[in-house]
Amino acid sequence: EIKRMQDEAEQMADQDKTKRETAEQKNTADNLIFQAESQIDEFKDKITQETKDNIEEQMQNVRQLRSNDNTSVEDLKEGCEKLTKALSQIGEQIYGGQSNEQENNQENQSEEQSNDSSNQDVEGE
Repeated sequence: EIKRMQDEAEQMADQDKTKRETAEQKNTADNLIFQAESQIDEFKDKITQETKDNIEEQMQNVRQLRSNDNTSVEDLKEGCEKLTKALSQIGEQIYGGQSNEQENNQENQSEEQSNDSSNQDVEGE
């Protein structure tokens, strides 16, 4: 009798663990979808349509996985990883663009300083 109860407890523990992992992954998916929607709205003027479409496609995929009770934790996790990767494109475009702008500004300033130095040499003679 005790052995049977121990076996049932172990079986229930495994089921509880699976349910907990599933619930945690679904919460992660919900948070990621919310984050994606927020970032698309916040940076809509700074990202390409292609990036926006890619993120929205990945969001839809995660929503479908999230709503299907037969989806495995691994499949949902994989969908979330793809969405996270798509979201990273926003940062690349925004901060990559700022980095390029900074480089261009620095190059322009360097050229202006060179031109100023050249002009001073000519004026000094």
